[in-house]
Amino acid sequence: MLLWLVLACKSVDPAPSDLDELTHFFYLEFDSEDEARLLDGIDNLQAAWDREGNIAGGVTGVDEAHREAVGMSPKADFSAIYGVFEIVERSGCSADELGELYLYDDQESLFPGKYDDYGRSYDGNQGCFRKGDCDRAEYEVSIAQNIIGKALDYEMVVQLRRLRDEQGDTAAVFVRSYMPSPARVGGDTDGPNGFDQTYQIEVLVPQKASRHIHHYAAWNSGRLVGFGPEAEDFWSQRYLSAVEDWNDSLDLLCGEDKNLWK
Repeated sequence: MLLWLVLACKSVDPAPSDLDELTHFFYLEFDSEDEARLLDGIDNLQAAWDREGNIAGGVTGVDEAHREAVGMSPKADFSAIYGVFEIVERSGCSADELGELYLYDDQESLFPGKYDDYGRSYDGNQGCFRKGDCDRAEYEVSIAQNIIGKALDYEMVVQLRRLRDEQGDTAAVFVRSYMPSPARVGGDTDGPNGFDQTYQIEVLVPQKASRHIHHYAAWNSGRLVGFGPEAEDFWSQRYLSAVEDWNDSLDLLCGEDKNLWK
């Protein structure tokens, strides 16, 4: 009886309530088995959106722990890392449906003109995640596109996790992605221009009537010859513009273009 009382009274180690800390928490604890703490984090994110509404801004940088969390060597130069985040509410798609959209095979047809070349390979859970029969999926993409007048080639690893509440319903969908090696600019990873590191976390929280809160954060490191410290501002602004374009595309794909993938 005493043991039962001790276990029953044991409190959950709380998730951070500060939005910056919470953003890092979601990236670092993506694989955590402490679902109660992750659910506490979702409650804190919901409270932040209830309080602030749609917001965007900067987020503090990453460190060795962010690389170790995805099985990468902790050694890296973090001095030029910059981070951005946003929280928006989107209508037309549930959190689960946006996960389905991310796992849709023919991404080039959904984002025409965005990529010069695009390929992806799955871990085998694509179908069961989309159906809701499993809660983990992973894929790797190989992308070629043009940026600042040069060819940019890179790979991204994308991981999805569905978190369920006590009733078995979706409490959140997490999407964590990272670049396992530096991008190649003009076929070269060691030239004066480069895109060296990318880490991203997305948290999709269901709302009523096919809506969801979309918390998105990205940390990047890039080099531009002749720009010095201004390179960080260039990459940051360019990435914020890309996020705006991405949001516009998602709004269409969750709206009038939903028939293209659903």
